[in-house]
Amino acid sequence: MTGTSMSTPIVSGIAALQAAKYKITFKEQISEDQLWKLIKYNTKDLGIPGADREYGTGFATLQPLELKLEAKNNDDYLKINNEIYNLDSKFSFNDGVFVLPGGLIGNVTGAYIQYNDKDILTFEY
Repeated sequence: MTGTSMSTPIVSGIAALQAAKYKITFKEQISEDQLWKLIKYNTKDLGIPGADREYGTGFATLQPLELKLEAKNNDDYLKINNEIYNLDSKFSFNDGVFVLPGGLIGNVTGAYIQYNDKDILTFEY
C-alpha cells in the first residue's frame, strides 16, 4: 500500500477532476501541458528539494498551494512560480492598481476568473 501503486490512482483522480473543472470553466478540453502545470502547481515538495526516493515529487492535492506572481512595471512578460510567460502587451501598474492578464492566469493556474459588464471581478481558486 505504498509507492507508485498507491500514488498513481490518486494523481489520476486529481488529474481527472482538474480536467473536468477546466472543461466546465473554459468550455474546452485542457491541453496536456496545462494539466501538467495544474498538477505541478498543486504539489507540495516534501523532504529534500526536488524528486527523491522517499517522497517522489511530493504531495499532490486539490487544495490551493502557493502561487508566486512576479512582474515589473512596463515589462512584456510575467513570472508565475518562476516560469516566464510572454504577454501580448506591456504589464502595468495604474495609480496603484495592479493590471493583470486574467486569461493567462486562469489558463496557467486553473483559477476561475470571471467579470461582468459592471467591472466586477470574481477570482476563485
